[in-house]
Amino acid sequence: ASMDYSLSLVPEDADLVILNTCHIREKAAEKVYSEIGKLRRLKSARARDGSEMVVAVAGCVAQAEGEEILRRAPAVDLVVGPQIYHRLPELILRFVRTREPIVATSSPKAQAMSAVTHTAINIPGHLGLNRRTPTMIPIDSPLARVGGVYNAIQVTGDAVGDIMLYGRGAGAMPTASAVVSDVMNIARNILTGARSRVPVSGFQIDQRRPLRIRPIEEISSLYYLRFMVLDRPGVLSRLSGILGAHDISISSVLQRGRKDGQTVPVVMTTHTAVERNVRASLKEIDALPSVSAPTTVVRIEGEDR
Repeated sequence: ASMDYSLSLVPEDADLVILNTCHIREKAAEKVYSEIGKLRRLKSARARDGSEMVVAVAGCVAQAEGEEILRRAPAVDLVVGPQIYHRLPELILRFVRTREPIVATSSPKAQAMSAVTHTAINIPGHLGLNRRTPTMIPIDSPLARVGGVYNAIQVTGDAVGDIMLYGRGAGAMPTASAVVSDVMNIARNILTGARSRVPVSGFQIDQRRPLRIRPIEEISSLYYLRFMVLDRPGVLSRLSGILGAHDISISSVLQRGRKDGQTVPVVMTTHTAVERNVRASLKEIDALPSVSAPTTVVRIEGEDR
């Protein structure tokens, strides 16, 4: 309302159309381009009538496709990722003022993770890791091969070890199946007069005991560390010395290229370390004059090798 826009019931009458997208649908990107094709025709028709339509693509597909959307679909004016929704009014006003297409898909934190992907994960034969979430997993893990419309949950039991549930998590039939199964479960409870036949936790309410949640500082994990440091003699030994002083053992080190006196990325992975020690060491490392940016740290799921 503050931008003088009001709700339009049909896209034909809209001055601004925001196509909000979801990437876990089957053939998500192609469906989005198909919708953009329809909007392109509407936009052209409005232009012939002397009016305007601004087209924005937002959501997960916008995040994944980025500049490619503008290349394949010039009718699109704005591409906005999920982390930039709060800036949408500002971006619309900027486009209206400049008439230059805008792609805004990364916050500063997301850009840091993008740099991680480019620097380390896409180097075959070195780290052997595959990032699916802010936690890295080994590339030979079954979870690393989950993609598209598929979802998976891995559970580790004391006696059975690892168990993975895998299947489609999006699409018409999988979604309908999930909804119908919930309705059937409710109907059975109504017919039998039963409640909580199989509790979510596996224990009836009166048998549950409170569990202590371990503070994040106490957890142990493998870690990925990416330092941005000046390429000078002694810097690497200084980093490893601080880590060692905090009882953190280095598993691998990777530095690609050389830029004498300039900033270069140094990537390390660690053996199992305590979160508290990692935080303390990085606080000390990030204060060094040879470190030009805060260290990127990502936990690695897996066994110490």
